[in-house]
Amino acid sequence: ILNFAKIEAGRLTMELQPTRIADVLTRVEELIAPQAQAKQITYGLTTRCDDVVVVADADKLIQICLNVLSNAVRHTPEGGEIRIACRVVDDHVCLDICDTGSGIPADKLESIFEPFVQVETKYAGERQGTGLGLAISRQLARAMGGDLTVKSTLGKGSVFTIALRRSG
Repeated sequence: ILNFAKIEAGRLTMELQPTRIADVLTRVEELIAPQAQAKQITYGLTTRCDDVVVVADADKLIQICLNVLSNAVRHTPEGGEIRIACRVVDDHVCLDICDTGSGIPADKLESIFEPFVQVETKYAGERQGTGLGLAISRQLARAMGGDLTVKSTLGKGSVFTIALRRSG
């Protein structure tokens, strides 16, 4: 909630610099892999990003990735799959975080990026967050000159795309 308040007040500081995607994904994997393993979810990269560099605040980019991946783990059933693909599109780099989770209804695809909005889940008793993670993540991505978007099919999963400016 403090991060959200800082963003809303325009007091969030960014340290934009060339950031290797591979380094960010390595740090993120250390935190997410145990959560995925606990639910027997297959997690990994489908493309390599070894030499791909973006203009980003590395800590904020890690926060975005963790928010999206934590949601993916939460909404992907046991035995499901979460994959990350990296692709270069013109002067941007896109990280596609794909899951085989419950998916998001078409009429909720934009509202999930609004503060305190949550999509009801079919999994009874599932722990819900504050509804700020995706709102903060989108604002952070946009503050770095990028964006966070989603495509989803109900019952089949979602693809969240983090787009950032390519460095160099």
